[in-house]
Amino acid sequence: MDMVTRPVSPMRPDPKPPFSDIYPTTVAELTKMRLAPWRKWLEWGGSQSYARLFPDRVKEILEGIEHGVNVGYLGDRTRDRECRNLRSAEESDEVMRKVDAVIGKDVADKKKAGPFEQEAYG
Repeated sequence: MDMVTRPVSPMRPDPKPPFSDIYPTTVAELTKMRLAPWRKWLEWGGSQSYARLFPDRVKEILEGIEHGVNVGYLGDRTRDRECRNLRSAEESDEVMRKVDAVIGKDVADKKKAGPFEQEAYG
């Protein structure tokens, strides 16, 4: 009995983001949490789109983007709160530098805003 050997296919390279040749909008556009790109993404695919298959979920997603989401907080909203990092995050200068670098990059990339001179709420 002869064994048939199949040629080994080379490993597929990773697809190049933002997948512009496949998807209707870029992944980067979705991270900005703007309604229009999300609507376009969710409606992509016609009758098999996420919007057609799961209309109630899509409604919740779009409402969450536009108006915010309920995170289930039931506490007193009239009291100011100050939250601190875990002690382990503040014990090491190296960790603090890494955290500062990540936050700084996010601010530069317009993913976050700050730092602010005064508290945003209060």
